[in-house]
Amino acid sequence: MALDVSGLRPRLIGDEAQECLDELRRFRHVFRSAYTISLDKERLNLVIQRAQRLKALYVAELADFKKFLEQLG
Repeated sequence: MALDVSGLRPRLIGDEAQECLDELRRFRHVFRSAYTISLDKERLNLVIQRAQRLKALYVAELADFKKFLEQLG
């Protein structure tokens, strides 16, 4: 959904949202795979900041995509 498919649909998520999602994905991988490590507070704060930023980005990006879908109908 991060790709603009010419003639079919615009992308749903932009570059910044994709970066935030990648950070969350990396954290999830570490969190699920490493059972014996303690979490780094700075890294956890970064993940929280990215999640909050992603929440703000989604509102605008989903609204834009919704407008595209409404124009189709």
